[in-house]
Amino acid sequence: AAQRLRHIILSLLTNWLNKMDVDSQEKMSDEKAVIENGEGEEEAKPTDITKAGIRQKIWDHIEENDLADFPRPVHNRIPNFKDSNAAAEKLSDLDQFKDAKTIKVNPDKPQEQARFLTLEAGKTLLVPTPRMRRGLFNRVVLPPGADKTTMRECCSFQGIKVNSASVGIAEEYSVDLVIIGSVAVSESGLRIGKGEGFADLEFAIMSAAGAVNDNTVVVTTVHDCQVTEIPESLIQPHDLTVDYILTPTRVIKCSGDIRQRPKGIIWSMLTEEKFRSIPILKELREKDKEAGIDTQLKPSEESDTPRKNRRQRNRDGNRENRPRRQRITRAARRDGDDDNEEPEEQEEEEMQKKKDENRRSRNSKRRGPPECPPGCRIFVGGVTRRTRVSEFKMAIRAKGVYPRRVIWRGARGFCFLEFDVPDKIAEDVELLGEIIFNNVKLRPQVAIDRGLEGD
Repeated sequence: AAQRLRHIILSLLTNWLNKMDVDSQEKMSDEKAVIENGEGEEEAKPTDITKAGIRQKIWDHIEENDLADFPRPVHNRIPNFKDSNAAAEKLSDLDQFKDAKTIKVNPDKPQEQARFLTLEAGKTLLVPTPRMRRGLFNRVVLPPGADKTTMRECCSFQGIKVNSASVGIAEEYSVDLVIIGSVAVSESGLRIGKGEGFADLEFAIMSAAGAVNDNTVVVTTVHDCQVTEIPESLIQPHDLTVDYILTPTRVIKCSGDIRQRPKGIIWSMLTEEKFRSIPILKELREKDKEAGIDTQLKPSEESDTPRKNRRQRNRDGNRENRPRRQRITRAARRDGDDDNEEPEEQEEEEMQKKKDENRRSRNSKRRGPPECPPGCRIFVGGVTRRTRVSEFKMAIRAKGVYPRRVIWRGARGFCFLEFDVPDKIAEDVELLGEIIFNNVKLRPQVAIDRGLEGD
């Protein structure tokens, strides 16, 4: 019950923080919109529509109407909308997909089926590296004799890491089709991502390398509710537009006159912070400097996303005693575009190791978790490597199963659930047996009480 309450509180906190950001931006817009009329009275103009407001509206709608699969909540992510596979299947209706030899697909969960279809069709699949920290792309390399099951494994985050080769900046390549995710998109082809601009930057880098051009087709897969009106005034020169929108029910050929796409990186749109966070930009900037291109970065004070976690000082010069904003983990920063990070279970394991080391250093005699009573442990098999521990916990809670402790062995295909009392063990085993992850049904059973040393 405590774990369930904690999940609900974190979800509410995330929604509240996002709402505060939108309200703050709308308040600023309202203040700027107030003008003096000829009689000295104040007349307020309607609040401007913002990208942040559109994102929040879409995220809220998807959550409130239960239109997404795990991971949840969808805020600050490219939503993994329900029936995302059905949207991806419509790629087969596009001649551009049939004719393409090399396709770049973002690494987000809702585009996993698009990656699978690319490999199944025998095409070259390029996937951006997470946040471009280690190069630009990975070229997925299938093992010899790979069947469909292996292909699906290679489309997952972990599978891409294991079965891929890095594509260097200097390497010559050509991309025939680009498939991306979105938070919102209009029928005229205007697109809004999660807000970090990675999809836009990736296309700009490919353009500078000559791998894409204005005629390269860009496709996005979204839920029908993500197709909405977007004022053209919100779109900036570096923003990527799309040619086709695929939803679970429609194939939309964008009606607008897609404006000319950037021919390279617009350095004046990049802040120093963004530049330093992406190592490959340093090399690209040096090349542009040598070519005589203006590479002046955007001044920090003009950043579109000011730091909100810095506490302000009060009149006495001391920092105000306000709670810090919750840190969004790397796994939660998923839009923008193409912003996938290390698997959440790996991050949790690393954090847990650090916590354990700190506990031992503070008090070597401190006792560990209480011993599990006999008959209160469930062994769960059928856990695939693609299953994240966070997704697993949320799924079992949705079934009404609340263990006091989860012992995760996902990399080895199983885990243990520990409970305080054996009263509902049989019922929980039955409920767990109804859960299917990545097309594999879980195989729960009451564990044999012989310890966990040998698993």
